[in-house]
Amino acid sequence: MVARDPLSLSLEDPHKISREPLGAMLREMSDFDPAATLDVGAGELGYRELFEARSTSFVSVDLDASLRPTIAGSALALPLRSESFDTLLCTQTLEHLPHPVRALEEFHRVLRAHGRLLLSAPQSWPMHMVPNDYYRYTRYGLQWMLAQTGFSIERIEPCGGAIATVGQYVALGIFHLGATARHSRTRRLWRRQIGPLVNRITLWLDRRYPILDGNVLNWVVLARRT
Repeated sequence: MVARDPLSLSLEDPHKISREPLGAMLREMSDFDPAATLDVGAGELGYRELFEARSTSFVSVDLDASLRPTIAGSALALPLRSESFDTLLCTQTLEHLPHPVRALEEFHRVLRAHGRLLLSAPQSWPMHMVPNDYYRYTRYGLQWMLAQTGFSIERIEPCGGAIATVGQYVALGIFHLGATARHSRTRRLWRRQIGPLVNRITLWLDRRYPILDGNVLNWVVLARRT
């Protein structure tokens, strides 16, 4: 399977406003030697390319065996030995776990002493993968859960401020119109002209005017096992 570059999304991608800054932040915050790496909730391995070539080993875990992870299993009970990994990656998965604190305890268990956890989670996003969609996270919720489970935060960063949050919801609506319009010409207008324009303008405005007033799309956290 060839991993998609998270920094090279098409302007016609309805998730570009959220995923492109997220991929850039994960790349920036993964500038360390990952050694033995575990990707939990790996899905389609969207961020594998950030780690695999630099890791001494790369193991993926996902509940969905059809996605062909290295190991099919739950983040709530990882089928792995304690203190087996130096780096644990978990992106956009925590909201789908009914017991996120239990998952963080499992992450702590399988990491070696002073191992790194690189975690991302949404604060603003429509329901998806229902019914397995349980939570959204503020920075304070993430800080509290990580402190309770034996992690020390080295860095926590927002990805997408107020402009990106509004723009992403607008883009999702526009691309939905592009998928459901009756006439093919109208569908192409929404998908290939208006949607990409909204993506381009929103990303530029969010970079130029980063309004971080509590309205955030995603958080990225780099933490250490204590």
